[in-house]
Amino acid sequence: MDDGSFCGGMACKKEKEETKLTMMRNSLIFGLLLLFFGQGFAQEKIVLNGIWDFKIDRYNKGLADEWFLHPQAQQWGKLEVPGNWDTENEYANFSGVAWYHTSFETEAGMKDKLVRLYFESVYNEATVWLNGEKLGINPFGFLPFEYKITDKLRTDGPNDLVLRVDNTFKRGAIWNWGGIRRPVHLEVTEKSRLVAQKVTAEPNLKKGTAAIAMNLAFENNKSEDKTLTFEIEVTSKENPSKVIVKKKGNIAVGKGGTKVTDIHFNLAKKYVKLWDYNHPHLYRSKVSVFDGNEKIQEQTDQFGIRKLEVVGMELHLNGKNFRPLGFNMVPDDRFTGNTLRRERILEDIALMKSLGANFARVSHLPLPKEYLDLLDENGIMTFEEVALWGKDKWVDPNHPMPKAWLETMISTKYNHPSVIGWSVGNEIGYRSANPLVNEYVKSAIDHAKKLDPSRLAVYVSHSAQNQDNDASQYCDMVMLNIYGGWGNALKKCHKNFPNKPIFMSEYGGRLTEEFPNEGIVDGKKMLDQMRGKDYCVGASLWTLNDYRSMWHGSTGWATTESQNRAWGLVNTYRQKKRAYFHFREQYAPFDTLFVEHNQLVNTKQQSQIVLQPRPEKGLPAYELIDYNLVVKTFDKEGKELTFSTKKLPNIYPGGKELKVGFEWNKNADVAMMQVLVTDALGYDIFNINEYFTAPATPAVRTILNSTAKGRIVFEKVWNAEEYKLYYKGKDGEVKETEPTIDPYIQLGQLKKNKKFDCELVALNSFGESEKFAFVFEKNEEELPPLIFTMQGGNNCIFIGYDSHPSDFLYDVRYGTKEGEFEQEMSFNLRGSYKIPNLKPNTTYYVQMRKRMQWGFASQWSETYKITTKNNQETAQ
Repeated sequence: MDDGSFCGGMACKKEKEETKLTMMRNSLIFGLLLLFFGQGFAQEKIVLNGIWDFKIDRYNKGLADEWFLHPQAQQWGKLEVPGNWDTENEYANFSGVAWYHTSFETEAGMKDKLVRLYFESVYNEATVWLNGEKLGINPFGFLPFEYKITDKLRTDGPNDLVLRVDNTFKRGAIWNWGGIRRPVHLEVTEKSRLVAQKVTAEPNLKKGTAAIAMNLAFENNKSEDKTLTFEIEVTSKENPSKVIVKKKGNIAVGKGGTKVTDIHFNLAKKYVKLWDYNHPHLYRSKVSVFDGNEKIQEQTDQFGIRKLEVVGMELHLNGKNFRPLGFNMVPDDRFTGNTLRRERILEDIALMKSLGANFARVSHLPLPKEYLDLLDENGIMTFEEVALWGKDKWVDPNHPMPKAWLETMISTKYNHPSVIGWSVGNEIGYRSANPLVNEYVKSAIDHAKKLDPSRLAVYVSHSAQNQDNDASQYCDMVMLNIYGGWGNALKKCHKNFPNKPIFMSEYGGRLTEEFPNEGIVDGKKMLDQMRGKDYCVGASLWTLNDYRSMWHGSTGWATTESQNRAWGLVNTYRQKKRAYFHFREQYAPFDTLFVEHNQLVNTKQQSQIVLQPRPEKGLPAYELIDYNLVVKTFDKEGKELTFSTKKLPNIYPGGKELKVGFEWNKNADVAMMQVLVTDALGYDIFNINEYFTAPATPAVRTILNSTAKGRIVFEKVWNAEEYKLYYKGKDGEVKETEPTIDPYIQLGQLKKNKKFDCELVALNSFGESEKFAFVFEKNEEELPPLIFTMQGGNNCIFIGYDSHPSDFLYDVRYGTKEGEFEQEMSFNLRGSYKIPNLKPNTTYYVQMRKRMQWGFASQWSETYKITTKNNQETAQ
């Protein structure tokens, strides 16, 4: 039976050992917890991440058969938490119900504490049981939830935690990654505690001061009334040892009750540093709770001081007109799903910052706290959204679900300065699909404003250009999604809503390609239709990155066979397409930037950059404060010879042309000079490379032949921007390929000749490299899949590859010695595969091929040398 529960032989022994290790780990954690109780105050977070029992429920029998009552009697597979089941080969395309189980032990002393079970996110609907008792159902797959479990814990044996998870809820073209996708932990406190702190920071832009309002929520789970003392300490994140403000207070909470208190204070001008995209200054608020003289709890969060508002037809940040450009970013990784490793979040933020972006709509899906913390720290603004989309039964002012979603979203994300507004839905505006849309949007925005009057409240429309009674009338500004005819749509929307600024929340044309060289998006064409319209205050491209999808549409809208939806400037593996470099120019905060060379004395070259800021009402248009000019030189091997930096004067939209001189050492050793503009956080947002020698010669890795096509795979060289191939057959005619940025060149439709003399060259602005000469000869074989990447994972290797409708199967072979392939496996998964159960920290040699639907197998691919990681290194 295909239920994911097979266990036999060595595999079963391994699973039992993993279960034993998990139990030992949880017991150890609780032992450490008891030690911690004696070291100041009784508060701890106990991580339950690790290897859990897992099985799919393909025929939905688990509820009827009561798997939750006797989990130890079930036959389980194994799955890492946090994680997504559809990153595993066995469940790669499974949508439906799956079950999880883990066990942990507790000590008798835990009964005197408040123990809460906290899930950061489970997609989508999660039903939870502890020791056979149902705790509840959570239907919000991107939001955290928790249960109080003190009176449900066993102290005389293991506690069994069981989840039934259903991922069939889907929104738009985004993949419905299933599973416990974010961390799980127990939180242990005294029964009287601080539940949450909410910080509202309102700057006085004229005086330079700030008014801080702290809302503290307490609860008392004891059977008698309780009076607690609390102490607030505010510090800047840059100097956490210096306390700026200290406040104390008392609060009496009735038995079994809750109580909220508000604390108000002002920050003097000398302590106020505003949060913005240049300088995302942050503060830390630490609240300590005391029972008498005993400290029982400590809770720390970060916040920022900033003011974002709509003023007339302008968007203002801290009192200044601000016209941002940014991206919709799908939080998705082809190898790890939407579990969102920290490394992936940081890489995506770095990509956005390198493109000059200071806004990220993040594609409808509420983000976890870790992601928002990093947006806070990097000065990128976002809207959090209730993911209603299209024709949706939740678009109803009386439906409880979107209201609950909005309330949970606001309460859990309130302190993040990166969150500048709340969206109550996306593309729900046509009454023909949602008859109650206006009533819903009005009530939802009113509710958002009541819960948080300090932020914008909107819904995202694809209909405001066609309806003068669109629900955009209730929004602080119009958020508009348009694919094609951008300028006309803006004019029509402005005519319908002449007193509201318009932010182009999604703009795009048609899908591009996932191959970097063919990934072209004409951003200039789209942005030029928005520029010159003062009422268009910003725009966000759909999307930064390609993402996994099963969406099938008409020409220009269909997802690739490899299940990668190619909207992005980078593909699913974050390889930069040609479109990335085009948008780097279009999103730059200056119209022009170039280098002029002046006097050369001996080897001292006097040069300058010439920079023209964007117009005051341009796109983008924002202040550049504390930016730097960086100049580097490199030798022929790519080794950095010199590095210099110079602070740029503050640059303002509408400003005059700026010239900034610099000196550098120009001698025979210099092969390249690089000029970069870096922002206040150190991200380079624009660069100019000037070459003084041709690139190094590229080396061919593999020559793959077929009846009519060929593929030349080569190693890239550091100082090349493109590559091309000259080839000549017996007829003597020399042809050349179009330049490429890919590490391979495809030759197609080679009908006239069987053998070709070829020369591979690398290109930069100085010229061509020396030629790498070889002979290409056709044969009767087929070409293997194009491999985008192979990466070492935790005891595994991930492969990302191109798929075609005519592919029947794929084969992979690998071994630990070059040229010796000890293992081989076959599979039919599209686009991505995981070689599991490998040795940690071990180097493998891997090849791949495909079998065509008519039965022939292709050649084997080039060999990849990949080293695995140790899962113990990341299991903490």
